[in-house]
Amino acid sequence: MRERGLVHIYYGDGKGKTTAACGLALRAAGWNEKVYLFFFFKSPLGHGEMISLAKLKNFKKFCFTRQHPFFIKEDKRKSYKKKLKIELNEFLKKIEIVLKTKKKKLVILDEVLAAIDENLISKRKLIDLLKTKAPKIEVVLTGCPRPPKSILVLADYISEIKNLKHPYQKGVPARKGIEF
Repeated sequence: MRERGLVHIYYGDGKGKTTAACGLALRAAGWNEKVYLFFFFKSPLGHGEMISLAKLKNFKKFCFTRQHPFFIKEDKRKSYKKKLKIELNEFLKKIEIVLKTKKKKLVILDEVLAAIDENLISKRKLIDLLKTKAPKIEVVLTGCPRPPKSILVLADYISEIKNLKHPYQKGVPARKGIEF
């Protein structure tokens, strides 16, 4: 039995960060552990992992479905980001409730590092959540940018996923069942 929940970070520009986190979710669910998956900037039906994991018992997912600011026209980006910050703070309140609950569980914050990188959520807020989480909660953070050192020092596992070669570089679009 797991006595202490650890912190995992999967980051980098390579493919597979969400897939690695979902693999861990599948493993935990196999042992009847509760899994909470918080997706930042992803629609609930847009990824095969979400569809498969939703069929498992002891699994709950929460999706913040607004687009990442990168996909918004530059002239509208500033006002869009202002609204996002407000909405993401509400999303963080749900995360905080789950992290404070004493029961053992796995909590995945998919693409939270992108929200930090864009200054959409406070780095300090995430650090506080990690430092004050209930002891038996395992937490996974994912995202493309390298996390700030103040977050890296809190991690027990750090995996950098590098893009050395990808079919997208040759014009091959993302494929259902492989990239999403």
